[in-house]
Amino acid sequence: MRFLFTILLVSCPLMNTFSSTVGSGEVELGIGRNNEQVNAGIGMRYNMKRLASNHQTYLTTRAQLGGDQGRALIATAAHEFQYQASFIENDLNHVMTFYSPRLSWLSGLSHRLNFNDGLDDEEADNEIISTDYSNTNESWSITTGPEFQYGLGAWFNSLMAAKISRAYAQEYFTDESLLSLDITKSVGHITQLSLSIRNICSTNENPLVDDFCRDELSLGFETGKKDFGYAFDYGYSKDNDVLTDIYSASSYFNLNSTSIMTFSAYRLVDRIGIKDDLENNNYSSVKLGRIANFLYERGRTRIEINGRRVNSDNRINKEIKEDASIFYDFRLSSWACTACRLALSHEYSRFNLALEQNISSVGFNKRNNKNITSEISFRKTERTDQDTLWSINYLISYSGSATVLSDR
Repeated sequence: MRFLFTILLVSCPLMNTFSSTVGSGEVELGIGRNNEQVNAGIGMRYNMKRLASNHQTYLTTRAQLGGDQGRALIATAAHEFQYQASFIENDLNHVMTFYSPRLSWLSGLSHRLNFNDGLDDEEADNEIISTDYSNTNESWSITTGPEFQYGLGAWFNSLMAAKISRAYAQEYFTDESLLSLDITKSVGHITQLSLSIRNICSTNENPLVDDFCRDELSLGFETGKKDFGYAFDYGYSKDNDVLTDIYSASSYFNLNSTSIMTFSAYRLVDRIGIKDDLENNNYSSVKLGRIANFLYERGRTRIEINGRRVNSDNRINKEIKEDASIFYDFRLSSWACTACRLALSHEYSRFNLALEQNISSVGFNKRNNKNITSEISFRKTERTDQDTLWSINYLISYSGSATVLSDR
């Protein structure tokens, strides 16, 4: 463990005479009123990157604090699950290149702190749910190791990597090692073939989770044009003579100049470092995902439709999470508010087999200036663990532009 932190801390401070740091972020404050209860929530995103000739550092911070009804929409918009609990999450990644540009050292650190929901002591009779900041769950992971890349022009490329990782979740530690080889070869101008080989070994302190070493092999095919493209790879994961099929597929279609559709699907065996919406508590889980998106933009109208389903089976229990959403946005032409928009949305989430949520909303959005946007909305929230709630919400959003923090 000390070796992992040493590598990460020693590599990050390495600076270069020619380097710059750029940061950008968003902050949202949401205030809602339902009957006699006023709820408030705040959401934040911040991205920072430091670029130099021999190293790059990337930091992403996300936070959401507040009650279920007052929580800012920053974590419930499209492409994000509608989280039930407040959280603070940080991801730090660093890439250091040696004298040879083919050899580099990669390090990554992820940390997440969840604040669980609980009954408000003063409103226990009314079963008012609020965030309990004294009841937390912490999880983190750290990964480090070298990569070596060798290529012959655009038609052939190979990448070899060796990484060691440690993760902590639900009071247990997991140690993992990864050896990988990836080869890609171009066939023509728009098509590529790929070969991927991996060896993964893991030890877990959880007595319910077995230690393992498994081998993975997959072959891939990718092609793309201006209006459409798709990629597919298929292989297997072998653990103690047990074979598990693994695959991934993705495609995009530009239907016309105003519409695009994307689809993706995957089946994989989990490991440290894979980011998705199911917590990585068991690093031998088989995960199955399906994602579909549609976007239409023309003139003053914008329509977005999203759907996703993620399943996880770790031989102890099964998890299912789903979400679907539709967003309609129309820019008004009223002389009284030329910067106003009408926003309609419906969002569905299934957190587990027993808990579902539906949110319907209609609102008016105004861009006050290039950084600040305000919105008032009327929302209906339905959840299986509570009564139907009607609320009025006022949202203030601040989107910071990219700013050079330092230049050396």
